[in-house]
Order: sequence, then C-alpha cells, then structure tokens
Amino acid sequence: MKTDAERIADLEIELAHMQRLCDQLNEVVTEQALVLDKAMKQIKKWDNRFNDLKSSLDMSHSDERDPLAERPPHY
Repeated sequence: MKTDAERIADLEIELAHMQRLCDQLNEVVTEQALVLDKAMKQIKKWDNRFNDLKSSLDMSHSDERDPLAERPPHY
C-alpha cells in the first residue's frame, strides 16, 4: 500500500500532465481560431468580389430584353 507521500507525488505528477495537456489544447484552439478568422476574411472577400461581378453583369445586361420573360408571338 502506498504512503500518503507517494499518493501525493502521484497526484502531483498527474496534475502536471493534465496542465501540460491543457496548455497544448489551448495552443491548438488559439491556432484554429486564427485559421478560422483568416478563412472567414477570405470568404467575405470572395463574397464581395462575387457580388461586384454579379452587379456589373446585371448592369451590363439591363438594356437587353430577357428572352425567357417574353411570350412567343403565337400566344
């Protein structure tokens, strides 16, 4: 049977391992937050670019008639 001192030493070792693991997990979460933030900025940039292109395309075609909206002459 272990003495109180041995049990305390085991608990301290286990606590040290858990603290190290917690620190490592915190680093991973922090890195992932940075990656996610960068990805969200890139998506927003692409979304803005897409909307700009769509707007310019809509404006360039605004003068033209929409063949799908017109009824054929035989109606």
